[in-house]
Amino acid sequence: MTPLPSPIARAAAAPPIIGRGITSALIGSSVLLGLLLIPDRDELQERFARDGNHHRALQLASDQEAQALAEKLRLAQEAAETVVVETPGQIVANTFANPARLATLNADPVARKNFVLALLATQDVEHDFELLKTHSAALSPEARDAILRGLGDSALSQSHPELAARVYSEFLKAHPDTDPSLVTEMVKSWRYSGQPAQALAFLENWLTARKKAGGAIPEELYLTQITLLREMNRPGQAFDALLLQLAREKARPAGISVETMKLSVQTAGFVDRTSELRPILAEWVNRMPLAQAPWDKVRDAKAGSALLENKGAFLTYGHMLAQWHEWGDEADAAYDLYLKLAVLGEPGAIERCEALYPGLFREEEYLNLLLAVVPVAGAETYTLQLAQNLAGAARYDEAEKWFHTWLTAHPDDGHTFAELGGMREEQAELEAALAAYQRALELLPQDLDIRKKTATVCIDLEKHEAALEGLNFPVLVIHQIK
Repeated sequence: MTPLPSPIARAAAAPPIIGRGITSALIGSSVLLGLLLIPDRDELQERFARDGNHHRALQLASDQEAQALAEKLRLAQEAAETVVVETPGQIVANTFANPARLATLNADPVARKNFVLALLATQDVEHDFELLKTHSAALSPEARDAILRGLGDSALSQSHPELAARVYSEFLKAHPDTDPSLVTEMVKSWRYSGQPAQALAFLENWLTARKKAGGAIPEELYLTQITLLREMNRPGQAFDALLLQLAREKARPAGISVETMKLSVQTAGFVDRTSELRPILAEWVNRMPLAQAPWDKVRDAKAGSALLENKGAFLTYGHMLAQWHEWGDEADAAYDLYLKLAVLGEPGAIERCEALYPGLFREEEYLNLLLAVVPVAGAETYTLQLAQNLAGAARYDEAEKWFHTWLTAHPDDGHTFAELGGMREEQAELEAALAAYQRALELLPQDLDIRKKTATVCIDLEKHEAALEGLNFPVLVIHQIK
C-alpha cells in the first residue's frame, strides 16, 4: 500500500490558488482593453476620410451612409482646392467676380486695406478701372472710395498723373457723393500732368453739382479753385471767388484765415481792386487784440503775452492797411497803426511816423515813440533826433543825456556840438554853452554861424578879447554882432 503524502508535500505540489486567480484576471482585462481600443465603424470612416483614404471609408459605409459621406468628401475636396495663393491681379479679379468677397470688402476695413494693397501691386490700372466701373453699384461708398484712391495712387506711382486724373474725374462724375478729398487728389493729378484747365473745369462743375445736392464742401476746394483761376491768368474771377470765400470765413467762429487774406491782398492789387478789399481788411485787422489795445499797452507788452499772439499777421497786414489809409487821405488812422507797428519793431514804421507827425501836430506821441524805441538798430540817427526833440520840448536834462550818448559815438560831429551849445545858451548856462561852441569851432573852423554864436556868448560873458580872438574881426564888427 502506497503511503499517502504528507500534508506539507501535498501543499507544495498543489498549484497556487491565488496565482491562478491573478492570471485569469489579467487575461480578462487584456481582452476587455483590446475590445475598448478597437475603433468602431464610424470612427474608422472618419479616420480614413481624414487621411485621404476615401475608398476604404466608403467600403465601411452602408448605401445611405456612403451617399452622405461621398457628398461630405466632395465638399472637403473643393474647399482644399480653393485654398491657393493668388497673385495681386487674381485677387482683384476674383474679388470683383465673387459676391461674397465683395460683401466682405464692403463690411471689413481690413479687407479693404488688403485689397488696395493688391491694387497697388498690379500694373494694369486701366483694366482694374473698367472692373470698378462695372461693379461700382455693388460697392459701399467706403469701399468704392478706398478702391478709387488705390487706383489713383497706383497710376501716380507709375508716373501716369493723366491716367490718375481720368480715373478720378470719370468716377466722380457718376458719384458726386464721394469723399471730397478725392476731388483734391484729382485736381492735383491734372495739375501734375500739365493740364490745369481740365482740373479747373471739372472742379467748377463738381462744386456746382455739390451745392445743388446740398453736400458739404471743404474750404480747401474753394481755395484750390482760386489758385487754379490765378494759374489760368483769370485774376478777376479769382478775386470774385475770394470775396465769396472771405464772406464764408467771416461767418465762422475762427474768422478769416491769414492764408485767405494773403491771397486776397495779392489778387486785389493785381487787378486794381484794393478799394473793394480795404473795408474787409480794415475790419479784420481792427479785430486783432494789438489793434484794439492802447498804444502804451502794446509798448509795454512782454514776450509770451496773449496780446502778441497774432503779432506776425498784425505786422504784415497792419502795415498794409496803414499804407492804404495814407493813400486814402486818412493820415490819422495810418499814424495810429504806424505807432504800434513801430514799437513792435516793424521796419519803416518809424520813418512813416517821422514823416506824418508834424502835419498832424502829434509831436508828443512821436517823442514818446522815440523814447520807447531808441536806440534803433541800423538807424542810429534816431538817437540824435530824440535828443533834438527833447530839447525842443524843453526837457533839457533828458536831452543833455542823449546828446552825450550821440557825441560819445560821434566825437567829430561839430554841428551837434553847436546844437548842444544852443540848448545850453537857452538855459542861460553860458559857460557850458561856450565850451560846446568852442569844440564845434575846433571841428568846423570855417563855419561863420558857429563863430558868431561863440562870439555872442563871449560878449555876454564880457570876454571881449576871447570874442575878438575867435572872430578875428574889427571891434566895429563885434559891436554890430552884439
